[in-house]
Amino acid sequence: MKHGGSSAWVSLLAASLVVACAGTPRETVPSPVVRAVSPVGPALEPGRAEVVLLGGLHEHHKGHERYPTSLVARIIADVRPSTVLIEYPVDWFRDGRPTPGVLRLLESARGDETDVAWQYCKRSGVPCLPYDIARRNEYYEANAFAAREEPFLRAVLSELETHQPLLYLAVSEHFALKEQCRESAPEVVNSSLCDAIVATEHELRARATALVVRESSIDDEAFGELEAREWSERNRVMAENICNAAKDRPGERILVTTGYEHRYRLKQLLRETCQVARLREYWELVRILPP
Repeated sequence: MKHGGSSAWVSLLAASLVVACAGTPRETVPSPVVRAVSPVGPALEPGRAEVVLLGGLHEHHKGHERYPTSLVARIIADVRPSTVLIEYPVDWFRDGRPTPGVLRLLESARGDETDVAWQYCKRSGVPCLPYDIARRNEYYEANAFAAREEPFLRAVLSELETHQPLLYLAVSEHFALKEQCRESAPEVVNSSLCDAIVATEHELRARATALVVRESSIDDEAFGELEAREWSERNRVMAENICNAAKDRPGERILVTTGYEHRYRLKQLLRETCQVARLREYWELVRILPP
């Protein structure tokens, strides 16, 4: 969950993408018809936890043509994890259980991947645990992220379009590709291709922000560095918490629900720092059979 960032870029780039991407073919990958699913792949490896990062779309699952809430539920059930990690701050739970306010949120049936994961845990009797950075929302509130983000990004885009048109086009094109990933089927959302697209979009956006802030008199220039630090530290802590869960559960399968934009960075960090975790994709573990 990248609070505010993605939605702000959607609104700010929507008009420019009409021009920048006019005439660009937007191929879509049709979702297969799910008739049956069979377990595939090797058995669990003793001594290491199997970690499945399932990239989700948050509120966009509701009504999604290719990756609806019902398909999220089917995937989680067929992966059959013994533990599920959800993208909630770790301080929202006490002794492995959500606080009363968080429980009400989990039971509110919002239709996102966290809601689906929680329902799976209730039905299956497996633990659902948080792994996001503590005091996440308090940090956003203390630094006025919601109020500062959109004006800052609007100013960056305006400067970029005027003074760095090629970089502006690159950011716009990769943002359009990232949005195409979000419109696609789950095996595309959870693919190395979309991971690479999201990683490149983040890199280009960070480069553009740093360049514009350095060479202009943009207001609130400190926000760019604040946002970059938050993204880096949050992913680091998330990966650390996932790894700790893997250490505590050797030989088990852990499913991690996460916003799809986090996947590329979490995979990088886990491969670099967590030898006890064996990363798997959900589509390596289940096979969607033809109708």
